[in-house]
Amino acid sequence: MTHHFRLQVSPFTRIQNGTKTFEIRLNDEKRRKVQIGDEIIFTLMSDPTQSLTTTVTNLIHAQTFRDLYEQLPLKLLDKNDKNSWTDLYKYYSKEDEALFGVVGIQITVTDSTTSPKMK
Repeated sequence: MTHHFRLQVSPFTRIQNGTKTFEIRLNDEKRRKVQIGDEIIFTLMSDPTQSLTTTVTNLIHAQTFRDLYEQLPLKLLDKNDKNSWTDLYKYYSKEDEALFGVVGIQITVTDSTTSPKMK
């Protein structure tokens, strides 16, 4: 199955260059459909002509972002990402976190459709 997610420039670039291998999201109805082996196409929010095709290699479920970060192996966390699990509350409410739980989606890039300025 193929899924479509949108990303800001920073996480898009980090996935593209291989430093970000986990995408962390609420485990809402859309994300519950994601399975290991599925394809996720990430589109750049500021330029929808830019996309990355990835394959899901692992899923880690947790009740909270904090719990999820504690479960992720340190070697797999993006060392270039200065954010912590608390930064995810910029995008998601604690109420939604409690309602849906969270998921870490481990991915590998299989194709990149970007302009030269992104590379």
